[in-house]
Amino acid sequence: MRGLRATNPIGIDFYSDQQVYVTEEMIWVDGKLDQMASSKFIEVSLIDRNGNEKAIVSLLNRGGQFSGYMEVPKEIK
Repeated sequence: MRGLRATNPIGIDFYSDQQVYVTEEMIWVDGKLDQMASSKFIEVSLIDRNGNEKAIVSLLNRGGQFSGYMEVPKEIK
């Protein structure tokens, strides 16, 4: 997650609603930080098997918890 790089890394518990997704499907993500972060938003990236960022979503940080949807792009490999 791009927005969380710091000298004291923050741990993240991250969950999705299923293990396998197909293109153009919506992913429900849910997470919790192990310590408070000053950022109002948490950025979640979808990375393909080649390490390329294919989608990114900014989710509201609500007291160390975040959740929301992101779409699997059609062109992901």
